[in-house]
Amino acid sequence: MNLRATAVAAAAFVVLTLPAGAVAKPVDADLKVRGSSLSPTSLVPGGSVTAKFVVLNPSKVAAPKSKTRLLLSIDSRSDSSDTVLGTVATAKVAARNKTKVSGAVLIPDRIIAGSYRLIACADSGRKVSESDEKNNCRTLPGTLLIRPVTGPTGGTGPTGPTGPTGSTQPTGPTGPTQPTGPTGPTGPNGTTSPLTFSPSTLTLGSLAYSFTNDEAFAARRQLLLTNPNSTAALPLSVQALGYQNSSLTSFFAIDEAIEGHPGCGEGLRLQPGASCGLTVDWAPRHHSGDLNGQVNITEAGTTRSMATMRVTASYLVRPYFSGGVPSFSAGRGIKDRDVIRVTNFGDVPDAVSYVINSRPSDALARFNVDPTRTNTCQGSIQPGGSCEIPVYFCSDTSGTFRSSFQLTGSGGRNDELVELRGTVPDDSDPGLCAGIFDP
Repeated sequence: MNLRATAVAAAAFVVLTLPAGAVAKPVDADLKVRGSSLSPTSLVPGGSVTAKFVVLNPSKVAAPKSKTRLLLSIDSRSDSSDTVLGTVATAKVAARNKTKVSGAVLIPDRIIAGSYRLIACADSGRKVSESDEKNNCRTLPGTLLIRPVTGPTGGTGPTGPTGPTGSTQPTGPTGPTQPTGPTGPTGPNGTTSPLTFSPSTLTLGSLAYSFTNDEAFAARRQLLLTNPNSTAALPLSVQALGYQNSSLTSFFAIDEAIEGHPGCGEGLRLQPGASCGLTVDWAPRHHSGDLNGQVNITEAGTTRSMATMRVTASYLVRPYFSGGVPSFSAGRGIKDRDVIRVTNFGDVPDAVSYVINSRPSDALARFNVDPTRTNTCQGSIQPGGSCEIPVYFCSDTSGTFRSSFQLTGSGGRNDELVELRGTVPDDSDPGLCAGIFDP
């Protein structure tokens, strides 16, 4: 049965109550990192950076105290090439709750100058039993610029003693004038010719959703940097700087392989005719205002420019709906009830329709909206507002069954399609779902 109602969507934190006789599936905590601020965003090796972020636990089980590891990365991907900066103590996180985390770490002296990303990994010591151990790491928004260290200028040494004055000698006769010699060959050019971008100008387009959600929503495009010269380019360094409403915004360029070309990593020397890839990314910090950005390629360790590109993008104010869904577990023929909590993470009020679709192959299982309980998703939802949709799952046979939960804005925009999952672990109970599909 497909039902439509007015609602708004969001991350789901749910309360599960199983009827008597239901078989509960063991549940663990689930720690995730969301949101951040870095201070300062530019420093030299040996300096300290403070990261502030939130650790979420959307599960139904509290997570004990743990530690969050901070990594310095050149490519925003957590791997063995990253530098471990240290760990930050993380307090106990109650079920369906979050805790704010703040910690300062030092940038090692060995780090070379360049543009970096900071990655936070919850439960770094694996002390918390989690339902998903693969979602603990998060690349924090914003770029950390490590500047080269400039050494101090040495002082002037002491003046030595003045030597004795020698005797004056008479001036000798003037020698004959010699003819001018031939002109020597022309010396090599002092610098490498500029590199080129493809495309030559870049517009990210409209950012058509709200950035208030903690998820990494951003406008992205890919760039290729090419060396058109007959000699190898000097070692490269990539910097990105962007403004929204005259203030700095989260705009960065990440080295990333594109169409078989390697990423434009720090210190790369492009051979004649070779290309490397960059992914340009913008996650705005304000509810309005366009991006004015620039990607600069310089010789590594210097300010000598080798290529420059202006990047623009526009921000489109609108509602944004996102929804999280629970997983169901019950005995055969026993209805498992839960709720789907939905939120408007957008910038303006709006209404949303939803529909739950059971798959035709699951004839003996059903996901549905429960009309016997209160549905609060019945009107326009303000930005940040939430509501709850009561749902149930029932199956006459054991196994794992899936369905889909779709959210659609009032303008017909499909914001999210999420999979529902229900599990019946065994056939010990009688199959009685046929009489309760339509309560």
